[in-house]
Amino acid sequence: MAAAAEELVRLGIEPPLLRSGNVDGGHEWNGRVMTEYGDRIFYRS
Repeated sequence: MAAAAEELVRLGIEPPLLRSGNVDGGHEWNGRVMTEYGDRIFYRS
């Protein structure tokens, strides 16, 4: 997964990975990712 993310970055694409809520802007970033990709993200809440 890390290699795939690295390749996306190399191609100028920011991978839609979830970020820690402890990182500045993490909750906002995750909200955007969930809005755009939420139908493809399955997790336990």
